[in-house]
Amino acid sequence: MTPEILIPLPEISPLVALVPLIIAGVIYLALVYLGLKIKNKKQSRKHYTPKTTHFPDDTFPYFKIQFFFTQNEHRFFNVLVEAVKFQYITLSKVRLSDIIDVSKNLSHDEKNFYGTKINQKHIDFILLSPRDLSVVLAIELDDPSHDSPKAAKNDIFKNNALAAAQVPLLRVRTADQYSIEQLEYDINTKIRQHQRTNHKPQK
Repeated sequence: MTPEILIPLPEISPLVALVPLIIAGVIYLALVYLGLKIKNKKQSRKHYTPKTTHFPDDTFPYFKIQFFFTQNEHRFFNVLVEAVKFQYITLSKVRLSDIIDVSKNLSHDEKNFYGTKINQKHIDFILLSPRDLSVVLAIELDDPSHDSPKAAKNDIFKNNALAAAQVPLLRVRTADQYSIEQLEYDINTKIRQHQRTNHKPQK
């Protein structure tokens, strides 16, 4: 019979034995601290009062802007007036919400949301019918700043919003010189295309 050989186990230090308990205790305290922090943060949000700054009502810190148009806008406006002659009335820097509106069948919150989006945007130029002052065409003058991602996103919104409202839009790239004949052709072409697309035969 083979004698049984006993291999002595290494002695475990009392401090080593406490390591798992220490780690568990640290994790527990961290969770408790995190929970209290989140709770206090929620409570502070409930009782938070936004800081408001009050300015005097009898002060008017304004000044007159010297030129209504930028140089690019002024150059284009002169050519635009010549191109449309007396066929249309030309207006500039019109709020998007002045020529399109939010659908009536939306909820109050939806109207506020979509209304705010068009209140904050403008159209460079619009052409009105002299007969009834209805909007005939919207014109956007695109300078190099429109190449930025933010401006491109804004342009896409205007394109889609005006298309949804059935308002034709002509985009013109800024240039040092404009052809009156070419602009007149582009305007009339865009208007005719819109009229053909949205023409409803009379019953």
